[in-house]
Amino acid sequence: MSPQTKKQRKKSRSRKLQTFWLTRWPLEAFLWAGAQFIFSFGWRWAYFWARRIAWVMWVFMARQRAIALRNIELCLPELDETRRRQVARESFKHTVYAFFDMLLIERVFRGERWKRHVTVDESVQRYYAWAREGRAPLTTAGHFGSWEVGVFVNHAHGMEQAALYRPPDLPIFDRWLRRMRAFCGVVPIEKEGGLRQLVKRARDNQPLLAILDQYGGDSGFAAPFFGVNTRWQADVFKVFLRSGLKLCVSECVRRGDTFHVDYRVLLMREFPPEADVGEVIGAYARALEDMIRRHPEQYFWLHKRFKTRKEGEPDRYAHPGRSLTPDQRQAMIA
Repeated sequence: MSPQTKKQRKKSRSRKLQTFWLTRWPLEAFLWAGAQFIFSFGWRWAYFWARRIAWVMWVFMARQRAIALRNIELCLPELDETRRRQVARESFKHTVYAFFDMLLIERVFRGERWKRHVTVDESVQRYYAWAREGRAPLTTAGHFGSWEVGVFVNHAHGMEQAALYRPPDLPIFDRWLRRMRAFCGVVPIEKEGGLRQLVKRARDNQPLLAILDQYGGDSGFAAPFFGVNTRWQADVFKVFLRSGLKLCVSECVRRGDTFHVDYRVLLMREFPPEADVGEVIGAYARALEDMIRRHPEQYFWLHKRFKTRKEGEPDRYAHPGRSLTPDQRQAMIA
């Protein structure tokens, strides 16, 4: 890259930053006013607007729509095209619901009112007993259903947790997320450089939370998801395996279009220090696949889970508007 090109890129970044700061305050004021309008009249009113927002997203976000359809086609080839489109469209709606739930939790769950909205499976009580035996667990979920509800229920049962997260780009979203996490008794740890803090809290026997089902980057651990070769975020697993890992996978399934969630634990398993990280990821992947197969519309299909950048690897998102032939799909999952 020439010095001139570097200078041009630096200037372009500077312009983008200036534009962001000029537009940030009006945008945040608009979002704040919109949140007061949407969330001040209960979850039914909020979900009414969530469905309208999801419709707009489905119509105008053609790129994300195509990504969702391709992901579903790769993972669930047994579904016909009509069903794939239905699942993808519902996924847009549940994505908005999940975001709205984060803002509803603080307003709706005060005191004992959360019990009206959450059904806690008996497996969760077994998890609490298991979590208090020996070292604290690492609890994972997926971008599925209303995963934040389980975090609050754990807090309501006396578990003070720390969670790994990536701060949203817009500061007002970051403030909302931090406030919700504080209400749920969670200490947020930023992913960038957060592994050291996570290890320290694990040594203090504090239960930890992380969602690790997205693309793990070119250096991520290679392992299949729904039989499709991809890369996983494995650094957290590798670090904790050094002294043994207690892994829990949980799910929070939303009941239709209501703010009622069924919370249960799918996996509780201990891995010794000599275990292979592939064994951990395999167990995690199977639990995720189980919950997604039962409720595929509640998974976040909108991200590029199967990105490939290395030479010779197939581009899974080439021509996303076209359905794959069996031969094309076989070439893509390899």
